[in-house]
Amino acid sequence: MLAALVAATLAACTGGATPQEPAPTTLAPDAAATPAQGPTPTSEVTVHETGPEGFPGAYAVPEGLSADDPRPAVLAFGGSEGGSQGGRAFAEAIAGLGYPALGIGYFKGVDQPAALEEVPVETFLDALAWLREQPGVDGDAVLAFGASRGGEMALWLAANRPDLVQGAIAPVGADAIMCGYPDASVSAWTLGGEALPCSADWTAASDADPAARIPVDSITGPVILACGTEDDVWYSCGYLRRAERALDSRRQGTIVAIVGEGAGHDVSPPPWMEYSTGDAARDAAGLDARRQLWSAVDEVLASLDS
Repeated sequence: MLAALVAATLAACTGGATPQEPAPTTLAPDAAATPAQGPTPTSEVTVHETGPEGFPGAYAVPEGLSADDPRPAVLAFGGSEGGSQGGRAFAEAIAGLGYPALGIGYFKGVDQPAALEEVPVETFLDALAWLREQPGVDGDAVLAFGASRGGEMALWLAANRPDLVQGAIAPVGADAIMCGYPDASVSAWTLGGEALPCSADWTAASDADPAARIPVDSITGPVILACGTEDDVWYSCGYLRRAERALDSRRQGTIVAIVGEGAGHDVSPPPWMEYSTGDAARDAAGLDARRQLWSAVDEVLASLDS
């Protein structure tokens, strides 16, 4: 059940409007979808729509979450597809592993920008503030999970707002603030109404522009990166290697860098969901990278669970 839902939501490219006062939905672990390797979702998940809270998305709560035993939590979001569907799917997968997660959209939603251009960072800051206030959430163990174009924002949040975010998961993301899409003449992001300096280096052929570079070396908590060597969307392994070089100077915090040999851009979906690009060799390589990524996610969250 969960695998089918995740596959459908990751494929969606529509906005994230939500119904009025929706009832929570409950998802059970799909034993038939358990991968041969990698983590296994074991928790029943209850999903609450967050539209009434002021942002499109879903709060996924694992069975047994209690204010008496707070757990690490994750703010999750997708990439340039827009809408909240990618974030929701990641949040439900993380909750299946036993951790609360809030999945949001940041453009193409109600009262949001129509494109990945001049998106307010405050969207993420407001969502983080809400998440940290939820019963059962350990406010000192919150990670940001952003895939593809969301990856740069996950890293930016962990680097620049350590009071809110203690680490980042950024599969196929960039190590710099990138310019808008499709209009690269403007920044993708704003803070306080001012555009963040951005880079239009889509190939990672040289060092990141200092003004746009994300100071990933200042992140004190865990950082998980992943890329595919056959990524035909952008040069995700170039961004990973640049980030890895910067992270090497850190004296604390876990670093996991997964290079998917032969994999494409799609290394972020959970390995227990069915996912196919139509290329058997690339799918096999992608599945291996996905298993490594989600094993790292599971292990890092477990390490933060005091």
